[in-house]
Amino acid sequence: MKKILELRFFRHILIVVCLVVVLTTIYVNQVGQKQDEVWLADYKSYTKAIDDFKEKEYAKSILALNNLAEEYNSATIYWSLARNKVMVRNYDEAQEYFEMAREIYPAIVLKLAYLKDYSSILAKNKNYDKALMYFEVIEKRSTDEDDKELARDYIEHIKSRINNEGVDTNG
Repeated sequence: MKKILELRFFRHILIVVCLVVVLTTIYVNQVGQKQDEVWLADYKSYTKAIDDFKEKEYAKSILALNNLAEEYNSATIYWSLARNKVMVRNYDEAQEYFEMAREIYPAIVLKLAYLKDYSSILAKNKNYDKALMYFEVIEKRSTDEDDKELARDYIEHIKSRINNEGVDTNG
């Protein structure tokens, strides 16, 4: 009799455990689907912001990217915001966004595209010491002759500004 009760008890325990596993699986699946929907919407928003940038709709792109930046601390989003700010000639904010991207992802300075964008803004903002350093990196590392020529032109321009005008290299 005692064994029969133990068997029933373990059978009930097994049923409860199976029920908990099934309900947990259903719940996790629903949460995952909701999360996927949010991420898909955010991806579409980011893609639209990039398309707006390409179509020179900078205000729309900035708005979408700012909304995404509230949700995500992303170097890619900040870099995109920086590029938009350059296009609307807001160089100080552009530099801030470039630096935020670098703070989140320090290795971004290994990307020549980032260095070109960032160095140009540093030069525009008269932060010549950093701009010169990064343009020298571009000149040495780039395999693209146009990039090397751009870097050499900036280096020459910055050095002439420093030498001829006694410009403070720290901006």
